[in-house]
Amino acid sequence: MAFSSLLFLTLLVFVLSGIWHGANRMFVLWGLYHGLLDLFERTSIGKRSLGSLPRWLAIPLTFALVVVGWVFFRAKDMSQAFVFLEAMSGLGASPAVAKLATAQLLPHRSLFFLGVGLALVAVRAVFGRPREGSPWQRPPYLPVDGERFFAELEREIDSSPPAPSPPAN
Repeated sequence: MAFSSLLFLTLLVFVLSGIWHGANRMFVLWGLYHGLLDLFERTSIGKRSLGSLPRWLAIPLTFALVVVGWVFFRAKDMSQAFVFLEAMSGLGASPAVAKLATAQLLPHRSLFFLGVGLALVAVRAVFGRPREGSPWQRPPYLPVDGERFFAELEREIDSSPPAPSPPAN
């Protein structure tokens, strides 16, 4: 498959994901935004520019870009999205707008969980991956041989005893 076809299909998947969430242009814009971020990451320009960033900066930057995308998911229209973005950036955050943005974007103790999430991202960015043998290290993923798996499954099914027949009335 050509690289351009792969990029187009990736963008299409993200746009369709937006449509799947709702037939509203804000959801489509959300999907398009995330699709464009993914396309940028896959291109050589994106790989060069993101690859040159230190890890402690790349992880929070990615998180910030994703959070900006979620504004489009949550907002009812573009004007509300810009109000949220201005409040988030501190450019237009009058007390009333800041209260509105906090009430709309962070209801029900979400601010606490957002803080915990940011702290975890910062810790991971600063300290990197867990050391070898650490209890926090994730086990390596094992590739699954599909043919062997299904052959063993079929053998297991064939060797199992037959189910008992129901009693006759």
